[in-house]
Amino acid sequence: MVIAVDPVALAEALSSRLAHELVGPVGAISNGLELMRELGEEAGEDVTVLIDNSAETAANRLQFYRLAYGRAGFANSSVAQFRSAATAFMAGSDTHTLTWPLPPILPTLQDGAGRISLLLIEIAHASLIRGGTVAVNMEENSVTIKAQGNDIMLSPDLSETLCGNVAQTGISPSNVHGVLASIYAQSIGWTISSNVDSESVILSATSGSN
Repeated sequence: MVIAVDPVALAEALSSRLAHELVGPVGAISNGLELMRELGEEAGEDVTVLIDNSAETAANRLQFYRLAYGRAGFANSSVAQFRSAATAFMAGSDTHTLTWPLPPILPTLQDGAGRISLLLIEIAHASLIRGGTVAVNMEENSVTIKAQGNDIMLSPDLSETLCGNVAQTGISPSNVHGVLASIYAQSIGWTISSNVDSESVILSATSGSN
């Protein structure tokens, strides 16, 4: 099945999603700087901490999206780099934990597999409404992401887009990362599947050669 998408709708949804994810920390930096201009030293250390933390969050998200959404994540076989980006991406949350053990011998990733993994991690992370654990198991020809928590949800339209059923759901900022994951997977001969129950979401991407 060839995934057919409207390029304009894809561009609009992608732009909206990235802007939404970045406007929070960037806006916090702007607010902090405004307070410093108005109050000077009276702004206090809390404002400096706010600016520092927000800048770090923005930088971590940009690095993650650069690898997950862009070309930088395609011809890149460094499992350690993808793991580092995912760790930093989730570091800003007190309620979410990433577990991604590295084996003694790192797998050699097929081009494009790493960015698919990051997109699935982003989806798994968002499915944990009140926090939980995202566990990653990556091999040369497959990756499995398991999200576990007390309050968990994967929306039906996102589940459908992961399977390539874009025509049934349409493209929106809330599912565009699933659309991209599906397109990227198809482009390298991989397939994505999802399994959801009351306690976990399991997302798997597998090479067609398996």
